Amino acid sequence: MSLALCLAAQLMCGQVNELMLTVKPGKDLTNKGTTVDALKNDTMTQHVAGMKELKHFLHEHSTTPHTDHDYTGHDIQLIHHPGYISAMHTRYNLPAWVAHAVTKYNLEHPQEGVKHDSSVYPSDPDYPALKGNAYQSSGYDHGHLAPAGDFRHDKTLYDDCFKMSNMSPQHGCLNQKGWCVLEDYCRIWTKEEAEGSVSYLVSGPVLLQQPHASVFIDSLCLKKGVTVYVPRYFFKAICLYNEQTKTARAIAFIVPNQELSPKGLNHYAVSIDELEELIDWDLFSTLPDKLEAATEGSMGHFNFSYESKLFECIDKDCEKVYGNRMKPEERKVLKCK
Repeated sequence: MSLALCLAAQLMCGQVNELMLTVKPGKDLTNKGTTVDALKNDTMTQHVAGMKELKHFLHEHSTTPHTDHDYTGHDIQLIHHPGYISAMHTRYNLPAWVAHAVTKYNLEHPQEGVKHDSSVYPSDPDYPALKGNAYQSSGYDHGHLAPAGDFRHDKTLYDDCFKMSNMSPQHGCLNQKGWCVLEDYCRIWTKEEAEGSVSYLVSGPVLLQQPHASVFIDSLCLKKGVTVYVPRYFFKAICLYNEQTKTARAIAFIVPNQELSPKGLNHYAVSIDELEELIDWDLFSTLPDKLEAATEGSMGHFNFSYESKLFECIDKDCEKVYGNRMKPEERKVLKCK
């Protein structure tokens, strides 16, 4: 079955435009009036420590050139799964991005008995170099890029999303706090949409202007010369598109790979254009041109005021996350010489 037919069948509503899951190399934004400086000078985020760190990093590296082969060609291996597409970066053994789609119907019709042994992360047959135990005893979580909670409507898709091609090493206090709540926000916004809408999401590490060791905070040296790099920042972008009305709204987030409070996540928000300029990917290229310009040039309206009971992990304590395990900086294994 083709990817298009698989997605249409799995998402049930028949409204999925599978081309929206296509992420292309960066586009020219010179005529859109958005620059890295727009993010660095955003006064709305000045008081957020994580964004200050990001802005300083961007200032230090904003003029460093990069080459196309860092994002395309032999460095990227596309892996197509029925529920998501992963672009594995073969140099860093990370997904450069993972794209998937979800609908209100999916989220409101979970399949009974869908669950997974959270300690099992299978190696992807299409990327055998990365074994399921790659992060074992490193102190980092297996951070889903396409979240498991988006696939509870289908056990096959749910199990599939635990493969290592959908994982990135995340600090436990990001993965189980801020990142987890961000995933919940995306599900809440999807449920609020009118019938005929599909949420398209792209998530991944910020691989800014490669090659740069400074975009990573750590590296995990595995056996047989395989190294997994630990990103300093992650991004998540969501575009909610209604095929019937031809309307869309979108927003993106850039968050540091460290303890992140779920409160104030809106301060980490940027427009799609601002994110695309940083990561050099064209995320939602198949939107009609005029709609793409309007949707990606500014942040859409998204509510951040919801009751705590709607979130799975909003009150999680970071110290309890690492109560019975070693933090990354304390580990004795997977150290690179």
